[in-house]
Amino acid sequence: MKIIPATIRSASAIIVGLALSAAATCRAAADPADYLKIVPIRAAGSTANELGYAKSKINAVSFKQQSLTTIDTPRGGKYQFASYYAGNRKLVVGRRKMLALGWSDWYLRRTAFTSYNINDNHNVSSIGIGGDGILHISWGMHCNPLLYTRSAASVLGDEPFTLIGDEVGNRAGLGTELTASKSVTYPLFYNLPYGGDLLFSYRIGDSGNGNLQLRRWSVAEKIWKPVHAGTSPLFKGDYARPNVNGYTNYAAFDPQGKWHLTWSWRTGGDSKSGFKDYQTNHHLLYAWSPNQGVDWYRNDGARYERSGKHAIDESNASPVVAIPEGSSLINQAHMAAGPNGKVYVATWWAPKAAQGDHLRQFMLAWKDGDAWKVSQIGSRKPENADVRGVSQRVSERELQNFRITRPIVMVDETDRVIVGFTDWQRGRKFSIAHSEDPARKDWKFIDLPTEDLGTWEASLDLNRWQKDGVMSLLYQPTQLGQDSSEMAVLEWDARGYFAGRKAALAPRSAVPRGFTGFPSSTKPIPPMVP
Repeated sequence: MKIIPATIRSASAIIVGLALSAAATCRAAADPADYLKIVPIRAAGSTANELGYAKSKINAVSFKQQSLTTIDTPRGGKYQFASYYAGNRKLVVGRRKMLALGWSDWYLRRTAFTSYNINDNHNVSSIGIGGDGILHISWGMHCNPLLYTRSAASVLGDEPFTLIGDEVGNRAGLGTELTASKSVTYPLFYNLPYGGDLLFSYRIGDSGNGNLQLRRWSVAEKIWKPVHAGTSPLFKGDYARPNVNGYTNYAAFDPQGKWHLTWSWRTGGDSKSGFKDYQTNHHLLYAWSPNQGVDWYRNDGARYERSGKHAIDESNASPVVAIPEGSSLINQAHMAAGPNGKVYVATWWAPKAAQGDHLRQFMLAWKDGDAWKVSQIGSRKPENADVRGVSQRVSERELQNFRITRPIVMVDETDRVIVGFTDWQRGRKFSIAHSEDPARKDWKFIDLPTEDLGTWEASLDLNRWQKDGVMSLLYQPTQLGQDSSEMAVLEWDARGYFAGRKAALAPRSAVPRGFTGFPSSTKPIPPMVP
C-alpha cells in the first residue's frame, strides 16, 4: 500500500503505510513512501491518540536523544520505550511490544514529574535501559538541580512498571545520588556495546562556562560510579579561559567497540571575536576511547592528559576541522560510526563565511583513516539575502523563520551515508539525503510525505537502526500555534527501501529469488537480560 501525502492533524488523518517487500517491488521503481509508517501513540484499550505538549519543541529537539529506545531480550522479545511531556505538561514514559504483525498499543506510565520550565526547549527528557532491565530517566533541567530517577525492577516484560517517586513528583527523584550541583543540563544515556552497563553524561555549568560529566551504571552493583576520579569531568571548558563550553555531538561506538566523540567550543562573555550566541561556536574537535570512556586519545594517537591524569580542554584539543567563530556553526549535532572504521558527523555551517557569504549548508565531516574530510550535502538556495543577493548571517532570534534542523546521520552495512533533516526551503517535511559516493560529493534527496513539522527535530532510536535498519523517530509537529499535538512514531525502513531500489535497477537474472535485503554486518549491542 502506498502512502498518500496528507496532513496528520487527527487520528483519521494519521498516515499508516505498509512496507512492501523487496521481492514484490523488484521490477518496479522503489517508492520511498512504501517503506514509511507514521503510527499514533495510543494507550492500550483506548481509541484516543496521545497528545504531547507543543507550544515549545521540548519533545522534539535533536539533543533529546533516547526519545525512543528499543531493547531485545534473550527470549526473543523486543520492546520500544518512549518519553515525552503530555498535553497536561506531565512526563509520560511508554512501552510497546513487537508482535508478529507489528507493534502492540502502548503501556503508558503517567507520572507526576514536571519540567522546571516546560517552555524551555533545553529541558528535555532522556531514557536509558541497562543490561539489568532497569529503566533510567532524567528530565526537565536547564542549569537546575539534576532531576533523575529509575525503576526499582526490570521493565522488560508485559507487567506495569513504576519509577521511583513517579506518583509524588520531582522532589522524590534521585538526582543527588549523582551530583549536588544546582546547574545541570543535557542528560544523555549511552548503551555500552558489551556487558550491559550504561553511561550517563550531563553538563555542569552554562553555555559559556560548562564541564561535561560522565558516570557509569554498574548492572552488577546497581550503583552509579564516576568514570574519572572524583568530580573530574570528561572535558573541562574553563581551563585556560573562564568562559568556554564544549558542546558534544551525539557520540558513537564503532563495531570494534571504540567510542568516538566530537564537539565544538562555544565562547561566553569573554569572547574577543565580537560575536554572540551560537555564532561563537567554533571548530570541530575529536577524541576516541578504547575502554568505554576512561582514556581518550587525539586524532594523532596521543593521549589526552596532563600530569599523567585524564584531561581534555581548550588548551590541549586541536581542531580536526577548523571552523572560525562567525561561521553559523550549529552545536549539538549528530554522528555515526560505519562498518569500515570511518566516523561521520552531520551538522550545518556557512562554508563560505570567510568570503562574506553566510548561506548555511548541511555539511558532512568524516574521519577516513587518520585524515578528516569535509563535503557539502547538496546546495541550499540563498536566504536572508541583502540587496546584492548575498546571504547574511541568520541571528539566533531569526532561526525559527529560517528553520533548518540539526541533521541526524546513519551509515548502513554497505557504507551508504544517510542524513535526515527538515528545511524551511523544502516545506519543513522530513527529508533524506543519501550518498554511495566514497568522496561524499554525490547526494540524492528524498522528501518523505510528512506534514509541516514546524520546529520538530529528529532524534534516532539507535538500537532499532543497528538491529533492523529502520529509522524510528518520535514524531510530533511543534510550535505551529497549537497547545498540544498528536504524538506518533515515524518509521522508515531504509534497509528495505535501498534493497528494493537495488533490485529494481538490477537485470531480472541478477535478482535472487526471495531477496529480502542486505544482512547486517554491524556488531549488535548484546541482548538485555530481563
